[in-house]
Amino acid sequence: MKEEKQRRKVIAYINRMFSNGSLVVVEGEHDINALKKLGEEIEGLNLSGAEIKTYQAFMNDGIGKQYARIYLFMDGDKNGEEKTLKAMAFAGEKEQDARVDTGTGEKLRKMLGIKCVEEIMGSPIIRSLERIRRD
Repeated sequence: MKEEKQRRKVIAYINRMFSNGSLVVVEGEHDINALKKLGEEIEGLNLSGAEIKTYQAFMNDGIGKQYARIYLFMDGDKNGEEKTLKAMAFAGEKEQDARVDTGTGEKLRKMLGIKCVEEIMGSPIIRSLERIRRD
């Protein structure tokens, strides 16, 4: 029962993060590929509602349009923390109304027991979701 509750919570966090009108900023292409694979393989996830950009593209291209929310989903290491702070400052400077969320990605990483976003498919919870879909 506890595992099922945890699975539902993980799916809810991911779906919230990738809801329509959101921008999810990750560190690099490996992170984007891992998230795309996640969306393809896990039933009940809809990652198509959000735009996903790498940190570099976000910093180079800017925000570009109004998003309902900007999620910073960086790795849980020093480099990820530095990029999160820079992206928060950049978003606040360029888009005064931008609602920047760092907590959802951090909570999701902790729930999944991962440090890096690209590790998401290796999380035991995600692997259990894969098994449920195959059954």
